[in-house]
Amino acid sequence: MRRDLDRVRLAAELGVLSSHANQVIAANDALALLCGAIQPDAAELLTWDPFMNAHVIVASATYPAAVAEYLRVGMMDVDFYGLLREHSRAMSIDGEDTPVDFRQTPHYQDVLEPAGFHDGMSAPLIAADGRYTGMMHMSTAASSRFTAGDRSWLNAVSPALAHLVDFTRSSPLERLPTDSDAALLSRAGTMVPLPGRRMPAAELVTALVPFVGWFLDSGSSSVTFLMEWAGTWRQVGLMGADTPPEATPSVIVSIATRELPHGLTAREVDVLTRLAIGESNHEIAADLFVSVRTVTTHVERILGKLCVTSRAGAAGKAVREGLVRPHLTGEPDALVGALFDVARRGPISVHAV
Repeated sequence: MRRDLDRVRLAAELGVLSSHANQVIAANDALALLCGAIQPDAAELLTWDPFMNAHVIVASATYPAAVAEYLRVGMMDVDFYGLLREHSRAMSIDGEDTPVDFRQTPHYQDVLEPAGFHDGMSAPLIAADGRYTGMMHMSTAASSRFTAGDRSWLNAVSPALAHLVDFTRSSPLERLPTDSDAALLSRAGTMVPLPGRRMPAAELVTALVPFVGWFLDSGSSSVTFLMEWAGTWRQVGLMGADTPPEATPSVIVSIATRELPHGLTAREVDVLTRLAIGESNHEIAADLFVSVRTVTTHVERILGKLCVTSRAGAAGKAVREGLVRPHLTGEPDALVGALFDVARRGPISVHAV
């Protein structure tokens, strides 16, 4: 009875961890809880990286490196892996409901047994919407160590584990505009859908691909800006995804159709963009091929529309609300780099002349 109560408590703690902001920390804490409940000699949690179509280790305890790597990669080529995916439940080597004689497989004879493991249990992790998100592996030196109760409990907590290791859980969906299309985007331009979100149009994402590497390298956590596409204004958000170090680096991109805010004109957005990165009126005039007097007039109107009294106030509001428009043709230029730097460090000094 005491053990059952402890497992109920541990299951509740796993549920809390599944919403932890940092996936790697949560996975290691969850693995410690799992090991406390089932007491294997080695254990490993894997996430499924949909960009690479491969597993990535998010937490591992005491597996030799070669065994851990085999469980990550090599096991996908054995029949047992297919059975796990097909049946979507935990199985152990000596389990009475395991449909194969696992001890006769190369997986056991060539990898696990030479490493000193004589019983093992694995569970596929399936999200609530049916997506495969990863795998849980446990091994012991003793034979017939894992019980039907162990498998049953692991099945009970696997939905929480599935959410915890889900590659897309790195995406703080609650921070995205509710009407935005959103996806994960890699440096190579590959998109992975986010649960409950419509994928952005491919042609829009293609225009953003050059910015992904720049954003990832900039150290920024998020940046918001405006883009005009096919005569319509869009608000674009880029946010860093909290994924394991070995996983594919990716960015959360959200795109929503918007009218220009605060009654700004397209030209005023261009002026405000350069004001936000600290350019003087003379520098803005040179960039936009207009007179300094024209820029001065634009700045005065911008201050009025934004209800601020200084260039610094306008710059701060532009960065906070994403009232800037970087160039979206060709490779990112110095303007984009400056905007990402401002997003990371905050508005820099602004000059009126």
